Amino acid sequence: AGGGIGPIVKSLAPNFWKPTNDVVDKSILRNLGQGYLKNLNSGSRKFILNITPEGRSRFIELLVSNSALSLFNKDDPIDALLLCFLDFADKETARLVLQRMNTRTHAAMHELRSRKKRCPHRGQFTQAWWGLELGRLKLKKRALSRIAARNDIKLMSPSHVTGGNR
Repeated sequence: AGGGIGPIVKSLAPNFWKPTNDVVDKSILRNLGQGYLKNLNSGSRKFILNITPEGRSRFIELLVSNSALSLFNKDDPIDALLLCFLDFADKETARLVLQRMNTRTHAAMHELRSRKKRCPHRGQFTQAWWGLELGRLKLKKRALSRIAARNDIKLMSPSHVTGGNR
């Protein structure tokens, strides 16, 4: 079914997720069976896939869901996938997903600073790690702000957001 799409799926987050072509094929067949995808080239061995209205609704539901995030310690691979998939989402879904990412990043920065205060060790390598991690989180927040601004999306200050934390 999805032999040609396998390499595309594998390239989405190669350091995080490397499904086999068989897994991709079964996923496509399952989504066809559930009515989320439609083969526009029925009767041929070559599939031309299109998302159905039901599939689009389910896709949006998955984009705004927090349940997938609870399975992982690091959000970066999931965030990378979400950002890629936002190209297919409406503006309100993009705003919601970006707001949640921004809020989680803000919470991670707060938690990191709090852990640093509780850590009695002040060695040079520990300090270097704290600096690298805080720099990474600050860079992520700036990137999310730029992405939102380029798409005319206003992100609320995380202190004003009640939902979206882990």
